[in-house]
Amino acid sequence: MSNPREMAYRIFADEFNRSAVKVVGEGEYSPNYIISPLGAKINRVFIVGVLTDVENLGSPEEPFFRAKVSDTTGHFYLSAGQYNPAAAAVLADISFPTYVAVVGKVRSFEPEDGGFFVSVNPETIKEVAENLRDYWCVRTGKSTKERIEAYIEAEKMTKPDADELIKLGFAPAVAEGAILAIENYGSVDTDMYFRNMVSALTTVLREKQSEEFTPVPSREVNGEYRTSFEGDAKPQGSEDSPEFFEEELDKIVLDIIEEVDTADAGGDGALWDEILGISETKKIPRDSLEETMGRLLNKGLIYEPVIGRMKKV
Repeated sequence: MSNPREMAYRIFADEFNRSAVKVVGEGEYSPNYIISPLGAKINRVFIVGVLTDVENLGSPEEPFFRAKVSDTTGHFYLSAGQYNPAAAAVLADISFPTYVAVVGKVRSFEPEDGGFFVSVNPETIKEVAENLRDYWCVRTGKSTKERIEAYIEAEKMTKPDADELIKLGFAPAVAEGAILAIENYGSVDTDMYFRNMVSALTTVLREKQSEEFTPVPSREVNGEYRTSFEGDAKPQGSEDSPEFFEEELDKIVLDIIEEVDTADAGGDGALWDEILGISETKKIPRDSLEETMGRLLNKGLIYEPVIGRMKKV
């Protein structure tokens, strides 16, 4: 008798790619799982992002595709061949960059020289509208926030216990996941995952405010728990805050890339040297430009069609 179909997890790429624990099922048909640093127990994933790259590493007769899907925190790596022909057929014909929704099985690889790498074998791939990516990001942010809160509560316990977390109101899967995370990863930098979550939501929600995603307690500081925006930090969205400055810089650099790309008859993207030249005339330091380009790449707002050129999605 086959096992029921596993739930497809929503998870950001930065948390997914830092997963380094595999749980192997005992029975012949028992599923295997990847445990994320925040305790997501994953067999399948549901991701939405920008498909930025597709490459056939096989042949026209026996294709094997590698692809990248960028959410606002990093990249998911996909592979599809003879064992997932429906997804391979989509990757063979799809034009990119484009927004896609992907449901797939998680795979891990542990080379002999060390390391732990995760990827996704897609079951389905479908082109979608941008607003679905935004909705996915909000839902994924909510799930990430719950895992962060459960981990923080579990870490405060003398002996972390899932039943005690459930009594505090956490869902059983979230509570059990927090215990798995502590057992397998030890101390996790929840601040980093929280900052990445906020950055992701800021990207898709822009200047909108949502009470559902107000800052959650961070690690203990001087005997008390503080939120990420407490203390002397400027309010998020104020005109002299770091978040506002980054958003403005992102817009300026995006405009430069589009301007250079439009002026180039080849249409292969904006040449790096030309982007740098215009940025200098606008008094943008090179290190700030490089940092902004990296941020835009991670957000899936630009991609590199060929080495040395950038193109707006």
